Amino acid sequence: MTLKGVLELLEHHPEHRNNVDVSSKAGGQPSGETSVTVRQGARSAFLASLWCRQQGPMLVVTPRPDDARRLHDQLLTYLGEDHPIHLLPEPEVLPYERLAVDANTTNQRLTALAALATTSKIASDAAEAYPLVICSVGSALLYTLPPELMAGVFPATGELSVWKKGDRIRIESVLGQWLELGYHNEPVVEAPGSFSHRGGILDVYPTGSEWPLRIELWDDEIDTIRYFDPVSQRSIRPAEEVRLAPAREQLPGLADQEMVAARIDALDYAKCGEEIRDRMAEELSQLTSSPNPETLSFYNGLVNCSHLMEYIGADGLVVLERSGRVEAEALELEERFERMREAREERGELPVNFPSPHMDWEEFSNRLEGVPQMQLQTWVGDDEDKIFRSSTQYYGKLEDLVADVHRYQATNTAVVAVTQHQGRVAEILELGGIGVNQVDSLESIPSPGQVFLISGSLRDGWTVELPGDSKLPKSLVL
Repeated sequence: MTLKGVLELLEHHPEHRNNVDVSSKAGGQPSGETSVTVRQGARSAFLASLWCRQQGPMLVVTPRPDDARRLHDQLLTYLGEDHPIHLLPEPEVLPYERLAVDANTTNQRLTALAALATTSKIASDAAEAYPLVICSVGSALLYTLPPELMAGVFPATGELSVWKKGDRIRIESVLGQWLELGYHNEPVVEAPGSFSHRGGILDVYPTGSEWPLRIELWDDEIDTIRYFDPVSQRSIRPAEEVRLAPAREQLPGLADQEMVAARIDALDYAKCGEEIRDRMAEELSQLTSSPNPETLSFYNGLVNCSHLMEYIGADGLVVLERSGRVEAEALELEERFERMREAREERGELPVNFPSPHMDWEEFSNRLEGVPQMQLQTWVGDDEDKIFRSSTQYYGKLEDLVADVHRYQATNTAVVAVTQHQGRVAEILELGGIGVNQVDSLESIPSPGQVFLISGSLRDGWTVELPGDSKLPKSLVL
């Protein structure tokens, strides 16, 4: 679904349009910063409008993971799932734990990072649409792979990890590159990050791809490339190329080896027992050649040193949603992680000077100063947001709903209701003598007095008064 018609109607509100203009101009200005106050229920509408105007990638940082997930879902409601709107989730594994990150979480993170990387200055020619990425501050603090690598630039050659029809290849060389990018060899590809090889057929499931790809060779030349269904093995459609982003967020073999060696040399095992020393010595000896996937996230701070701000170019924009709360949450995480580190060091489970997988708030703030940014304040009183007003919550008061909709129609107010009970609400309104439009999406501006029911979910609604124009609704209730 999409609420494109609602966003188009908001463009006719001069103050809303001015807020969006001011915020979008922060992009393209190094260290540009602005602040906008919008009611909590209307933040997703404002951000959707801003992204439609933004001429570059946009990153929204929220205080907590739940905030990021809800905002991501609401933005999908406004903009639709066909647009490059990504959630960059926090790994569910705590720092200094030897546990593997969930495969779906890893794929989501890598997909979002690759979307940002391929629209940055590194690979701007390949960009067709600028991504909108939402993450919590805990996710933003994590060290990660460099954007060049996420954009598909292979460090050994400086060339893109792209294979096209007509290319001549050496199978052993290609498979070696796929392994270095974190892809694993399987008998059959079933999930992103896997590949298989059978004679002159190479199957690979790229990070972020809906379907795997099959390369068929004629001798050493790529003859055909096709997307296929991994269940039925049937072809879906032809493709011109295979473009791969990394399949793991920790790639020790492609990390800066001098940096890794220096960090290993700085480890102090004075408080560690022999068992911990031997275990880490074995893991570190295999880290670049044959790392254990189960422990890779444990060594994130050892092998990664890039940060999320490197993915935001001069045309990008970082939005801090409730900046004060973002900072407070970051400082709380920093304190909690430091206590975890100290406890493990005291128990001899972790060597002193073991690199943290997260940067601290001070470093993040310094990195943030180098990119265009804005602050979106959403905890506001009734008199602070001059554009959006609260909408009425009915919660079973259906007689009030019918009466209010009659009143809205009499005043040329358009009503758009996003509900999980579309059929039932339509029945109640029609029994009250109100004509409704049941639709899957709202693609165009609603006319005065029209009532639309859309199947979906939004946490909060809002109302807005619109300037005088006989062709437009006097106001809109969402």
